[in-house]
Formats: sequence, C-alpha cells, structure tokens
Amino acid sequence: MSKERQEGCWLTFLSMDNNRTSLYIEMHSGVSGDMLISALLDLEVVGADFLLDQLKKLGVEKSIGFKCEKVIVSGISAKRSHFQVDETALWDHSHHHRHEHRSYKDILNIIDNSSLNENIKIASKKVFKTLAIAEGAVHGVHFEDIHFHEVGSLDAIYDIVGFAILMDAMKIDKIFSSPFLLGRGEVRCAHGVMPVPVPAVVKILEEKGCPSMQVVENTGELTTPTGCAIVATYSQGFSLVDKNFRIKKVGYGTGHRIISSRPNVLRLSLLDFSDEKQQEERDQVYLVETNIDDMSSELLGDALTMLMEAGALDVWMSPIFMKKSRGAYKVSFLCEKKDVDHLGVILFENTSSIGFRYHQFDRVKLKRENIEIPFYGSILKAKKVYLPNGKSRVKVEFEDKKKMATELKCSLLDVDVELSKLL
Repeated sequence: MSKERQEGCWLTFLSMDNNRTSLYIEMHSGVSGDMLISALLDLEVVGADFLLDQLKKLGVEKSIGFKCEKVIVSGISAKRSHFQVDETALWDHSHHHRHEHRSYKDILNIIDNSSLNENIKIASKKVFKTLAIAEGAVHGVHFEDIHFHEVGSLDAIYDIVGFAILMDAMKIDKIFSSPFLLGRGEVRCAHGVMPVPVPAVVKILEEKGCPSMQVVENTGELTTPTGCAIVATYSQGFSLVDKNFRIKKVGYGTGHRIISSRPNVLRLSLLDFSDEKQQEERDQVYLVETNIDDMSSELLGDALTMLMEAGALDVWMSPIFMKKSRGAYKVSFLCEKKDVDHLGVILFENTSSIGFRYHQFDRVKLKRENIEIPFYGSILKAKKVYLPNGKSRVKVEFEDKKKMATELKCSLLDVDVELSKLL
C-alpha cells in the first residue's frame, strides 16, 4: 500500500475559498516592486490601510508615507503607488552612514525582530536570499556578507515585505507568471552606468532557471532586481497552456516611467481553476529499479519493508528472467527526488544489488482522504477516493476487514457484503 506525502513549494498558502484561487502575473512591460504592490491593491481584495498597518510592525518608521492613485496609462486604468520613506529612520549614529546600503544580515534582523507573522517573515527572507545570492555571485562575495544598495533602501524593503503581507492576507493557492521581459539600453545605479538587464537580474534568472525575452527597441530597464526576485521566488510556473481557468478579477499596476513603445503596466489576474478536474493531482516522482538474481524472496521482502519504512512512496518486486534464462526479481520503488540517495544506501546495505537505475516520471493521482466507518461497534479505517466525474469510492483497509471477520467469526466475503450496504 503506497504511503502518500503532501508536496508543495517552499511556502504554501490556503485558498481564498473552497475553490483554488491562483494569481497570474503578466509582465508585458517588465516588473518592479512598486508595480506589483500597485497591481495587488488594484485587485481591491486587501486595502492600502491594512498594508500600512502591517508594515508598521517592521518597527522602522512610526508613520509610513504612502501614495496610491488611479491613473490612465495608454488608455488603461491602473494604480500607481510609491512609498515616501525617511531613510534616517534607521540611522546608525555609531557608524555615521546612511542605511540605503544595508547588509543582508541587517535586513534579516529587521524582519526577525518585527511582529509580523511567521509566514510573512519566511516569505520575505526567501526573496532577500534570492537577491543576496545573486548579488554575492556578481560581486564575488558570500551571500551572507553582501551589502545591498538600491534593494537595501526602505522602499525596496517595503515592496518585498509588502508583497508577502498581501499574499498572506489574500491567501493565494498558487502563483504563475509569464516569462520575464528584459529591456534594452543602459541604467544608472549605485555602481555607475550599467547595461540592461543589470547583472543581478541576469544572475537571478540564471539561478532560478526562469524563461525570459528581450525587447528589440531601446526601452531602458524594464525588469528591476526587486521585481525579478519577488516573481522568481514565488512563481510556480511560467505558462498557463493546457490549463482551464476562470478569470475572477484583474488588477493593473504601473510605474513612474513612460515607455513610448508599449503601455508600462503590469497585469495581475485572480484565476479560479475549479472547472478543472479537481479530483486529479499531478506531481513528479522518481522510479528506482534494480535486478537481483541471488537472493530469496523472504530476504527481499524484508528489504522492501525497510525501504517503505525509510520513506519510499511505494515498493514492489516483479519476477523476471535474466541472462541464461535465470529467474530473478526486479525490485522497484517510488520516492521523492530528495530520497533517492539515502534509499539507495538502504538498498545496497540490505540486498545483493551492486547498482540501481532511476528515472523521473510525471504522476497523476486522484484526490483522496482517510475516513473512519462505524461497523458493528468497531471503527474501520478506509480511504475515500474522488473520481473526475464527481463521484467517489471507498476502500476499507484489508487488515481492518480481516480483524472484523475474526471477531464476528465470519468470512471476509461476508464482511464485504455487509460493508457494501453501508458504502
């Protein structure tokens, strides 16, 4: 019997209702932190007052200046927002330097010492780690020793933490995005005039393996390091091809630049996938196999039990014929990618195998839940499985049925007949 494990991305959000609500980020004119915040507020699921109240929990400013307004960009109604910050709020008088150049550790301390909830803290620190790793690689230093420039400013911190706050409040199930759109030209930053896209953006895309496209015309910077890090960290996919969904709500956010060749807007869509076959779940598993011709089935059975107890999702063995028509067994098990190596060690230590092969496979599985069924004064454990047509079926655990047959002094067939009347 397979042992199912729940898989997910590094941070899991609950859905806004009983259906799955996802967020789709369309970066037709690039992405920045303020554009993301603006578009989220344009969805009008969570208000700006709530966002500011939560950001105050960072404890860096007693009063946060914030401007959010409706504007028309190339005929499209969008929101434009901007944090008006006081960078002297965290002035370190002992070092006499402004804190636009905060270290990665400084920012982690700000987040950890805040009164924000743990979901928000974890999400925010994950984005800053993405930035730190990229900046560290560009500058040739360890990411924990990096000092941020533009992305260390208070408004960038508010953008990253603000996005985490809004995601937590909106309780998005999944996040998808279009490929990143990279501008062309040059941009002036703390290190002087840089080619677009800037090195940090290029490194993030390389590290995360994100798809991107570059425009033909000279647009200047379209994708900023802050915006890139947020989307690259959160996104669970870069395509909606072959997915059925319903658009529930759309929001537009814009920056402060005017781009002559295209509307400078970011579009966010709340999507409902409830029309999909919700009973189906898809994931990826590894199939590990080895052929063994010099062990008894008793010993192999014990090895399979050990593999199962160590984390394999399912195990089995099949009779096969090897060279010289020699009878043998093919031992197979399914597992997660992270478990391949340590389960391989258990395989080597408890069988005569001297090697194994493994492959990654896509898996489709029906949704299921564990239930309990009252039966003649006892409780039987069962699994309820949901079919694509909306129907369901129930399978009672064999060992429980066997136990009931013994207690009632009847056959397993009699137990099945009685159970069929209940299910």
